[in-house]
Amino acid sequence: MLPSDRRAVRVHSLLHANLNTADLGAAVAFYGDTFQLAPGMKTTRGPADGRALGIDGMPVSETWFLYDQRGPRCAPALEVLEWETPPTVGEFPSDPHHLGLAAVGYAVPDLDATRRRLSDSGYAPVLFDSWSVGGRDRRALRVVGPDGVPVELVAGACVDDAPQFSHIRLNCSHLQSSIDWYARLGFRPLATPRRVELDATGLGLGEVSLLVVALTIPDDPSVTLELTWWERPFFVGGTPVVANHRGLYRLALGVDDVIADREELVRSWPEIPQPQFVELPGTKIGGVTVLFLRDPDGVVIELVGRPRSAMTGRDHSRSAII
Repeated sequence: MLPSDRRAVRVHSLLHANLNTADLGAAVAFYGDTFQLAPGMKTTRGPADGRALGIDGMPVSETWFLYDQRGPRCAPALEVLEWETPPTVGEFPSDPHHLGLAAVGYAVPDLDATRRRLSDSGYAPVLFDSWSVGGRDRRALRVVGPDGVPVELVAGACVDDAPQFSHIRLNCSHLQSSIDWYARLGFRPLATPRRVELDATGLGLGEVSLLVVALTIPDDPSVTLELTWWERPFFVGGTPVVANHRGLYRLALGVDDVIADREELVRSWPEIPQPQFVELPGTKIGGVTVLFLRDPDGVVIELVGRPRSAMTGRDHSRSAII
């Protein structure tokens, strides 16, 4: 337990997962046509102060926040961001065991029907008879989107029989260190770490062995963070260091008081920067105050000052895949 003079940092929601794209139109079409995601908020394409994101000057970009059928304030978003100047750079790692954010996950009402639809549309989904999501084995599909970002699909009890944001997979270099780090933000393990051994020939890897633990936000168990440590083959690579790198780059988590949380976190993580204001030009909110952190492997975690009362329609009672 925390000493009496310590307050707990408590993330209340996964707000969005950032995906930097080289072609906004192609990305929006893929996630819209394939997974029924629709924009709930857009920024105008134009210059904005980029210092908070580590980009000098006034970069030009455009962002669409894509939501499943539950919509804004009710579900996490996929934040699809196209950088114009400077442009989106690099390639998302093709190795499934590359360190960092590795995949975004959705629950679908019918996995086999989804597989047929993806195949008919020219994609090549890989089927796993056993894949760890939410603390247990599940049949799952894996399909790669237009920016090289894998999407994991599992069967679930979805609202209105439409795909529903379910999880994020994050490959880490030391499982316990990552569990402890995310615990400081309020995440809790859904179950003990599980060893997964399977034939991943469809991913070009052959037989693989990994440890997985699903972390949840107590105030929002509708999504899980799937921390994954690769033993065979051993994990490779590192996380991108620039905010305009193509693919999954950062996760945004909602907190009630980002200033107070920073004061608490700095007690054990003294190198934490000061919160900054990030512009969202063209939106109703105009911008948000955020605190950028990096987890033990360098993944950018964005604490956003957004009160839980703003999540007016979010059902925190259960996950679609539990």
